[in-house]
Formats: sequence, structure tokens, C-alpha cells
Amino acid sequence: AAARMAVSSAWALGSRAVILGQIGVGIVLGYVALCLVTHAVAQHQMARALGAQMAQGQRLAALPLPGGGPLQWRAIAETDTTYLVSRVAVFPGTVTAPQSIAKGPDAENRLIQAINQYRLVRVFQDFARFPVIDASVQEAETIVRYTDLRFSGDGRNRSWFDLTVHLDPTGQVRVIEFLNRLFHPNHPEF
Repeated sequence: AAARMAVSSAWALGSRAVILGQIGVGIVLGYVALCLVTHAVAQHQMARALGAQMAQGQRLAALPLPGGGPLQWRAIAETDTTYLVSRVAVFPGTVTAPQSIAKGPDAENRLIQAINQYRLVRVFQDFARFPVIDASVQEAETIVRYTDLRFSGDGRNRSWFDLTVHLDPTGQVRVIEFLNRLFHPNHPEF
């Protein structure tokens, strides 16, 4: 009798576990479906907000905002020379005015061409989806900063994924900062 009761209890507990597992899988699938739908809605809202500007666009992406769940997105429309970035709220259906962020010096710029030969810069460029390049002169050095809008938001905020190249007055690379590390010219991965 005790054995029958133990088997019966185990079967009941196992049955509940299977049901709870199925409910959990259903919730996860529902959330994924919600994310797919709201992603498409966010892209559509951005395209509609851009109107005629969308004709210049090469691609349009929507990235989820941290803490926004599937209802808050950063939409990025790419043109030849700029990115148009907006915040999109799926509910109640609002799109902020697009902020124009220049991609930076074009690929024909000699300084950028020279820096693009370095392995670390090529690794960054291979991974970055929305790269922004900013070059400035500070004191006795030139600083070229590469960011990816996926991580920096508006291209001005620093992120863990930035790559910064420091050049001396003669144009020689002194150090490259990448992934919170410093790489000097004698480093094997430089």
C-alpha cells in the first residue's frame, strides 16, 4: 500500500512538472513572438516618421532599449553619410525627431586609410554594424575614436566597445585603446 501511494505521488508530481514546463515554454514563445511583432512595428513607425527621407536610406534597424522591454526601441536609418536615430515607443506609438549623426571622415581620408590597416581597427570594423568615426586634435596628439551606435546610443557616449587610436604629432600610432585595454605598437595583436 505504501509503495502504491509512493508511485501515485511521484506520478502526480511528475505530471505537474510537465504541465509547468509546458506553461513555461508557452510563456517564452509568447514573449519571443511579442518581440518579433513589436520590432516590425517599431521599424514601420520609424519608416513612416522619416517619410521622404527614407528614400535616401540604405537600411533601417530597430534595437531594443535597455529597460524598455519589447515596447521601447532605438531606430537607426542609414544613409551614405549619416545615421538618423530616433527613440520609438510602440505603445502609445511615438517616434522622437530623428537625430542626425555623421558617420565621420570618408574612407578616402588618408589618416583613416592608414589607421584602417591596423588589425584591431579591422576587428572593430568587422563587428560594428553602425560605426561612427570622430577625429580630433587634443594638445600634441590626434585622437581618432571609433564607436558603434548599437552600444553608444548617440555616438557621443563612451561605451565598452569603443576603439580609440592615439597618434603623435608625426602621425605615428602611439597606442590603441580597445575593450578596456591598451595596445602599444610592440603588442602582438596590434
